[in-house]
Amino acid sequence: MCVCIGCHIHDGCINSLSYADDMVLLAPTADALQDLINVCQVYAAKHDIVYNTTKTECMVVSPARAQQTTKLLVVGNTLQRKFSYCSREVKMELFRSHCYSIYCNSLWSRFKVATMNRLKVFHNDILKTLLGLPRWCSSSLAFAMNGVNNLDVIRRHSVFSLRSRVELSTNSIITSVRQSSAYVCGPIQQRWLGLLFVQNVG
Repeated sequence: MCVCIGCHIHDGCINSLSYADDMVLLAPTADALQDLINVCQVYAAKHDIVYNTTKTECMVVSPARAQQTTKLLVVGNTLQRKFSYCSREVKMELFRSHCYSIYCNSLWSRFKVATMNRLKVFHNDILKTLLGLPRWCSSSLAFAMNGVNNLDVIRRHSVFSLRSRVELSTNSIITSVRQSSAYVCGPIQQRWLGLLFVQNVG
C-alpha cells in the first residue's frame, strides 16, 4: 500500500486495516481513496486476486453532529405509545435499554451548550412521560427514585469506558493515536477531563 496516502496520526500513516480476507481502506479525501483503490487494483491483477464488489461498502465520516435530539424524541414517543400500561419495573428496563445507548456520545467534543441542554431536557422528559409525571417535577428526584441514570452520568460512564480502553490498549494504531498531540491536547481530551474530574473553586 502507498505509504504517503492515508490518515496521518502522530509520526505514522494509516491507510489500510486487514483481517483474514477483509480489508478496510482509510483516506482523508475521495481522491486519496481512489488512489488507494488503484493500488489494490494493480496488486490484484498481479496476484490473481478478485475483489467482491457486492460486499464492498463506502462510508463517509462527516464532522456534522448527529441529530440525537430527534432520535431521542422518536424513542420517547415509541416507548410511551407502546408500553404505557406496563409496570414501572418494565418501563425502567426499557428506559435503560433504549435511552442509555446514545451513539458515540463519548466522542462528542464540539457542541453548543444550548444543544446539550436541549438534549438533557428531552432525555428528562422521556422518563417523566414514561412514568406519567408532570414536566415541572424534579428531574433529579425522578432519576434517583427510579434507579436510572441521567444524561450526564451516562456520558460519564461512556467516557470512562472508552478512555480506559484507549489508555490500556497495546494496539499499534491506538498507541499512535494516544501519543499524538490531537489526543493529548485536543478538544476530546478536554471534554473527557471536564466530565470525569470536578474541580473545586475557592
